[in-house]
Amino acid sequence: MRRHQPHFKDDDWRKATDEEKAAAWSGYFGYFGTFTVDESAKTVTHHIEGGSFPNLVGTEQVRNYCFQENRLSLGASAMNAARRAIVFGGALLGLLAGAPASVDPTPRSMIHERIRYIFVIYQENRSFDHYFGTFPGANGIYTDAARAHGFTQYNPIAKREMQAFRIVAPDVGLVNNARTIVDAGIHGGAMDGFVAAQTTWAKSLPLAAKVVLGMTNTAEAASVGDEAMAHVDCDTIPYLWHYASRFALYDSFFQGARAPSAPSNVEIIAAQNGETEYARYGAAGPPYTHDPLGTAGRGVPMFVDLDPAWGPYNTKDSSKQRQVDQTYANVLLNLEGAQAGNLTQYTQDIGDDIAYLRNRGDAPVNWAWYQQGYANPRDPGRVTLVTHHLAPHYFGYIANNPTMDRRVADISQFASDVARDKLGDGGLFYLKGGFASNQGIKPADAKPRTFTGDDDHPGESDSQVAQADVAALVNTIARSKYWSQSAIIITWDDPGGFWDHVPPPSWLVCPDGNPCGNGQRVPLLLISPYARTGVVHEYDDQASVIKFAEHLFNRTPLAQLPDEARYMPFGPRDASDLTGDLSAGFDPQRLSGEKPPIPPDQAMIPDDVVRAIPSPWSCASIGVKPVAPPAGVSDSPPPGFNPRVLVVPLPQPSGGYLGATLTD
Repeated sequence: MRRHQPHFKDDDWRKATDEEKAAAWSGYFGYFGTFTVDESAKTVTHHIEGGSFPNLVGTEQVRNYCFQENRLSLGASAMNAARRAIVFGGALLGLLAGAPASVDPTPRSMIHERIRYIFVIYQENRSFDHYFGTFPGANGIYTDAARAHGFTQYNPIAKREMQAFRIVAPDVGLVNNARTIVDAGIHGGAMDGFVAAQTTWAKSLPLAAKVVLGMTNTAEAASVGDEAMAHVDCDTIPYLWHYASRFALYDSFFQGARAPSAPSNVEIIAAQNGETEYARYGAAGPPYTHDPLGTAGRGVPMFVDLDPAWGPYNTKDSSKQRQVDQTYANVLLNLEGAQAGNLTQYTQDIGDDIAYLRNRGDAPVNWAWYQQGYANPRDPGRVTLVTHHLAPHYFGYIANNPTMDRRVADISQFASDVARDKLGDGGLFYLKGGFASNQGIKPADAKPRTFTGDDDHPGESDSQVAQADVAALVNTIARSKYWSQSAIIITWDDPGGFWDHVPPPSWLVCPDGNPCGNGQRVPLLLISPYARTGVVHEYDDQASVIKFAEHLFNRTPLAQLPDEARYMPFGPRDASDLTGDLSAGFDPQRLSGEKPPIPPDQAMIPDDVVRAIPSPWSCASIGVKPVAPPAGVSDSPPPGFNPRVLVVPLPQPSGGYLGATLTD
């Protein structure tokens, strides 16, 4: 509850004005229910039965806790745990609500002192359980909660039950991440509909699509459903597990929007996928757009993979319709600071935001969006560019203003920018892959023109090629002067249609009657000299990445900018106290100097290892033993499983593979 709230004019609360009621409600937040405590993880899970925010009812909220003498501190992250301090008098009922207390600024100030560069390596379409479900210490697939949330599912084509199972194949076919299919998989939080949803979709594909993707008979749709339950470990992706074992792995990080890749790429810079625009204009979007709402899902909030309103576009792979202009603020605009006042091409929808940023007077903070295929001379047709991942160009005020658009670049430029000290004295830098390997690495066992991508997208990318290109990016940073002040975030845009056992929360109901978000859990790795070593249980979502940047660079949250604030709660989630800001992944002792920072060689993987496919590393190489299935449970694939049913043939650049652009 906010302190020093104004009194009502009348002592009878029933006679309060609407303004007094609104002020009282906005200054109070509370809920009640039951709770469970995980003493080893120092977390408490609140099972919400009722409260002031009805959208939380039925959800589970994870909070970190610690004891300081006779005081219990409870919070979503280490950086704001002291905000929720509760005097502990022997009754654990105090865990169910939080009263504000004095704020200890030390964790935030230490992070602010140590970290100046944020690098976000943004991969594609993997759930947490699919990649790290058997990582030691994580909330994974062999927990009681997983057994109760979809661990066993029915395959209607194979006419059998099946369970989560292990594979080692780095190449797997497509599963569908469309909003309707994911909703069916989540099944109201039961998390038991993924197999049936994927088989139904695969079976219903048009014949022409089946031919292109290599599905020879309808019975193979059973394997598409089974694939949703597959998981891999350090024998398939040893570099990612290597990072997880030496740095911080977050196991409570959620996709921001329950939607596929295009909305999720917008989420990572905007903390929303168009709810502000929907609240302002309705589902069709701004009235000045050149086309009306189309049957392809054009409009807001963004729920489909339409290409942005502004190119460039892949000449071989682009959508017939373009998405409407996204006219709300994102973190890239926020980092422009007072310099935003120099923009000339923008709509009235951010006019008040720009005036606010200009008057606030903050100096600009450097940022860049590096993406494969955007402007590589070796790829003149941009056939390696995944256009619907080009998040900045969904926003006309970026694409049409050269002072901002010059910060969008090809990923082949990244290594030279690092080598030539072009990243300034701090900033936020996004790194996106595409339909090819930045290093020219070819998959070990794939047909020509298949699995050539490096962004980890099933049906298009080889997981070992993808992790190798990620490792090359990490090596570039670790060998640079930027390492000592860096936070490298590796995360995935959406779960891709794969099962994850943790029910996602629901903040708002969108126009289609389903939750606007959150989506399922996706993995997040934090690599930094000041990272914790181990699993982090802080409750976060993709808005937490933006919160981290805003806290680090002293920016006003997007949700509190004037053009967004007037439409809340529809809009950005970066001012919410219900999620953290990634700060729990930092080690307070390393930040304070009590422990030495992690040296860069702990983040580096030898170049000859990185370029070797198949990878010479394994679980044994990195010294990590995955959690074994319990007695009586098999992790073998179901009978007849084929991991490569739906495979996308990909065009190649006219000059062949891109080559070693990261090290040229």
